Parts: sequence; C-alpha cells; structure tokens
Amino acid sequence: PHLERMSEAITRLNAALEGRYRIESELGEGGMATVYPADDLKHERKIALKVSARSRLQRPKKSTRRITHGHS
Repeated sequence: PHLERMSEAITRLNAALEGRYRIESELGEGGMATVYPADDLKHERKIALKVSARSRLQRPKKSTRRITHGHS
C-alpha cells in the first residue's frame, strides 16, 4: 500500500512538473515534507525536490536545492 501511494504521488508530481523536473523515487519523508531526488531538465543537473505535506493535498510547490557530491 505505501509503495502504491508513493508511486501515485510521483506520477502526479511528474505530471504537474512535466518539462521542468523528472522524479523517479522518494528520498525521505517527515512530518512536514517529502524529499525526492529529481532531474532539473532545464539546467541538466540533479536536485532535491522538497514537497510540503500541505501542498501534497493541494497542488505541488517546489523548493529545490542542488545535490552536491564530494567528487564533483
């Protein structure tokens, strides 16, 4: 059931963010938000997309931060 809900959430987010970001999985979830690793299609880079719990009930809002790696 949890994986099914997660898959549905990713499908809805990808539809709302089509052409700008692409999400493939969930990175983590807390009481206030869920974080997804995503591809920033416009800038061709990996980002973390944070979706607040409240916006999941309404419409997706995005807060992005570049994912950095020590070897990049």
